[in-house]
Amino acid sequence: MIPIGDRLRSRTVPVVNYAIIAVNFVLFFYELTLSDQPALVGGRLLSLLSPRDAWIVRWGAIPRDITAYLSHPATHDWQVLERLISSQFIHAGWLHILGNMLFLWVFGDNVEDALGHVRYLLFYLACGVGAALAQVYLNQNAAIPLVGASGAIAGVLGSYLALYPRASVSVIIPIFIFPFFTRVPAAVVMLLWFLTQLISLAPTANAVGGAGGVAYAAHVGGFILGLLLARLVATSRRSVPG
Repeated sequence: MIPIGDRLRSRTVPVVNYAIIAVNFVLFFYELTLSDQPALVGGRLLSLLSPRDAWIVRWGAIPRDITAYLSHPATHDWQVLERLISSQFIHAGWLHILGNMLFLWVFGDNVEDALGHVRYLLFYLACGVGAALAQVYLNQNAAIPLVGASGAIAGVLGSYLALYPRASVSVIIPIFIFPFFTRVPAAVVMLLWFLTQLISLAPTANAVGGAGGVAYAAHVGGFILGLLLARLVATSRRSVPG
């Protein structure tokens, strides 16, 4: 089930949501300019990491480093925590960023409308940090960087469920090779998505990043955090007819 829109129009211009999407794409396009081959000078290998891999390692959130910092903050670089923010704007490929930005485009504007611009920005970043920490807790010694906006967007989905459970969402349901278009209540979309993350998390709880490198614990943690925080920080909320 792929959401492609909703009937709930935003009453304000979602400038922060637009800006977040723009920053994600700008950084992704920059990443594409980096070579994915290790650097060679005079036939000598300078690093095992390609410039693109080095970029991801520099700005991604590495669970092992975060665990070490939280255990002994005085003996580690505080910039480790900076990556809990920067990692939210780094993506691993086209499917990764397009899927994330589609969800953010569909649902982020209405959440920003309810929270206000500044609160939405702080809420979005806080959900991303909380989601990353949930994944770190599950895989404390993992050395693979966590990257992507999906944890923060999971918080947006949780908040949308709390604020607009009866909103109508347009979705595509692939049936074999044929797309089926329909509308379903937001609560159905969000709860099915969350259930999918829980089911996917269960057998991979001890695997780095989850199956296929997906940080399911971050998705679950971000969603729950967004669900809990939404009504606390919302400045307004519309009544949505069924």
